[in-house]
Amino acid sequence: MPPPSILLVEDNPEDIDLARLALSRAGSAHPLVVATDGAEALDLLADETMDVPALILLDLNLPRVDGREVLRQMRARERTKFVPVVVLTSSSAERDILECYEAGANAYVVKPLEFREFEDALESILDAWLGVCPTAPRSVPGGVSYLDDVLVALADEGERTLAASILTQQTRGLVHTTATVAAANRVMSAGRERIRHILVDDHLPDGETSDVVANLRNGCDHRVTVVVLAHRLDQQPAALRPADCVNAVLTRPADPEALGRALQVIARFWLGRNRVPGSPYLSCIR
Repeated sequence: MPPPSILLVEDNPEDIDLARLALSRAGSAHPLVVATDGAEALDLLADETMDVPALILLDLNLPRVDGREVLRQMRARERTKFVPVVVLTSSSAERDILECYEAGANAYVVKPLEFREFEDALESILDAWLGVCPTAPRSVPGGVSYLDDVLVALADEGERTLAASILTQQTRGLVHTTATVAAANRVMSAGRERIRHILVDDHLPDGETSDVVANLRNGCDHRVTVVVLAHRLDQQPAALRPADCVNAVLTRPADPEALGRALQVIARFWLGRNRVPGSPYLSCIR
């Protein structure tokens, strides 16, 4: 049975060709389906004779129906409510970033101008969302200047230590580690304005993970990206599904080495490629 497709919604022929080449060079086995305007994309997603794509790469400025409206209509439909959507666009405007997250985007990536950087961006997206290279992760680059704090709320001490050691390489902000909802809330009370990213357990010993997310979301005037580390994907409550209150759910690997590889992917994408409003960090890792 062939793997599910990647849907690219893009009207620029050159960018379509670049995406085909970059995905091929990245070793993606997922068929690429292309929609050249928003209306065509919505028609494809409504066609029940076709499988729902594993991932959607969505441009914003599209003919007939723009990317923002595509996103809104997707999230309103039961069939496509939880399909991961990475906005891949040339716009770095704060308003566009905020509107896309509010409409239900899982991530926002600004298209690099150079092909090698564009290829690297797509590889990073595939690593994060489809695990194309799970056995050959890239090392996490050093010397990157991000100013955002990261909150790691994991019950297991070994997992907290491993996550902190990897994420620290990616930020000049602080990596706060906690094991409980109460401790996470204390960290957020002391400096929620600096926190941009959360890696959180799906089960914390003293409360619901959704409480941590809701507390930070409600108390911040900026977007916070949230990745949940889950024991089993099929047992997640609706409140923790992607495109609802979290950006991604990562199934917990069985051994520490595999977990380390997964966390490297998380660090590379969420602290590198992904953009959030109001954040001073760079749009890509160089």
